[in-house]
Amino acid sequence: MKSFKKLLSLLLIFTLVFTSCRQEDEEIIDPPVEEAITANSAISNLLQNVSSSDGSFDNIIDGASCFSIQLPVTVIVNGTEITVESSADYQTIEDIFDASDTDTDTLEIVFPVTVLFDDYTTATVNSYAELLALIAQCPDENTMDDDIECIDIQYPITAAIFNSNNEQIETIVITNDQELFEFIQNLPNYEVAIIEFPITVILADGSSVQVFSLQELANIIENAMDDCDEDDDNDYDDDDCDNCTSSGLAEILTDCPLWSIDKLERNDNDLEDLYTTYEFVFNTDGSLTVNTGATILNGSWSSTGDGNNIQVVINVPGLSDVSDTWILHEIQEDNELHVELRLGDDRLRFECGDGSSGPEANCDACTVQGLTEVLVDCSAFQIDILERGGMDLEDQYVGYDFDFESNGMLTVTQSSNQFNGTWSASGTGNAILVSINVSGLPDVNENWLLHAIEMTTVETKIDLRLGDDRLRFESDCDTTTGGDDDLIDTLTAVGSFWFVSSYTEDSDDQTSDYNGFQFEFDINGTITVSGAEMSTGNWSSINNGAEMAIDFGPEIPLDELNDVDWEVLSVTATEVQLRDESGGGGGTDLLTLTKL
Repeated sequence: MKSFKKLLSLLLIFTLVFTSCRQEDEEIIDPPVEEAITANSAISNLLQNVSSSDGSFDNIIDGASCFSIQLPVTVIVNGTEITVESSADYQTIEDIFDASDTDTDTLEIVFPVTVLFDDYTTATVNSYAELLALIAQCPDENTMDDDIECIDIQYPITAAIFNSNNEQIETIVITNDQELFEFIQNLPNYEVAIIEFPITVILADGSSVQVFSLQELANIIENAMDDCDEDDDNDYDDDDCDNCTSSGLAEILTDCPLWSIDKLERNDNDLEDLYTTYEFVFNTDGSLTVNTGATILNGSWSSTGDGNNIQVVINVPGLSDVSDTWILHEIQEDNELHVELRLGDDRLRFECGDGSSGPEANCDACTVQGLTEVLVDCSAFQIDILERGGMDLEDQYVGYDFDFESNGMLTVTQSSNQFNGTWSASGTGNAILVSINVSGLPDVNENWLLHAIEMTTVETKIDLRLGDDRLRFESDCDTTTGGDDDLIDTLTAVGSFWFVSSYTEDSDDQTSDYNGFQFEFDINGTITVSGAEMSTGNWSSINNGAEMAIDFGPEIPLDELNDVDWEVLSVTATEVQLRDESGGGGGTDLLTLTKL
């Protein structure tokens, strides 16, 4: 401010001396040259480009970045008339376009309209022919225009000017881009012009910087001018991830149990029909598991960057159509969850699902060990449901008994007939693959995905899925939660100590909170916990072992395990799996106790 006042004083001296020189022919005294802004200087050209009108934000309507259409404007989008009154209405147009991938998107402008050019001049356009003529004058879409959108001036700013025509000093306040643009345009009319410092500029990442001189301002603008995507390629549909983050994408990809390919375009070829049976599981450790329906492919994935420049690297050997370094284009979370990736004109869109036509997969806490113990402990499973290719086939397998052995052998008997084969399981949670191969039983042989383990006091069901195909085994043997005896006897067996091998709240893994804790369950309903210090709690078996109550009072972190109705998912000799679903959409807690 002191510098600005000093310059104003110099301007005043300059004015007085200039007037006197006209009468006495004396030398004119100029203010410091480095503090004055002059026409066609480097800094004035930069400020002109910073303050010029950007025409790229409404490309969804006019497809041109060198001008914009002033609002309000009426358009007809796929037959629906919309009056665009604010920037929010541009998204309404895009939502209509995105509602279907099979229709032809159309947009009609109701003329006349007024267009605003980069220098804030306007023109009335009365027809498409006139609009197309203006578009033809815009720079090629592969050539950046002159405007600089990656940095903004924080207004108001103050300037002082001296005009030799009227010999007046004038202080002006500039409150927006248009006023700054006009100030720069008028520099040739001023004898001297100065800008008050410091001023504040806002960078593309939202941070602000104070600037104290013209040279410093020029340096900052030049360094920042390429820090963002100015979206000047006339493609409205490439800016749908302004607020996307790499961590947010990772959370979405890993939270969904199964992804399928909804769209896949490579080199102008539509390839999604080749991948209808493929199911993708994105794991938090960066691994990627793909069930093709015939085999399992293992690969990796990663994401880096932010906004509209998030790179997603997918590498699955044997899957060249999918493996590449993609750019995240859009995350759609409407009726269905989609993640769309682009690479030039190529396109890959994943759709979140559970890999089945039935209810959502219910195996968050499933393990291969738990599945194996359930299958092996029952000597006879029967086929309850078998659907292949839209046909119900279970009636053809009445009387077939399946005996799963711990060594991977599978024996199927039907009356006096015997079929021999193998079985195996791999993976975790909702990505457990169950492979069955029995000679003579082609309807059963498949790489199935474990969908659910359902256990009650009277039966156990193992539900397997593959797309719309389904195989469900049923047994009336009691090996898991068949009653109080299983739950109580298992937890209170002499010398049994248990630990928390897994605890999640709404997919938030909190297992580490219980590192070093050992739990001992007593038949009298008490729990003794040894860890950093000794603690006690209470427990009970409810509804014949179908539920379990745990209460440690307010003690942290044990209080997180308090619940009166833990659902008992499975009980084996070495593992107890529990689940609690809060009402009203409150989320799901999963607790697995494993025997030491």
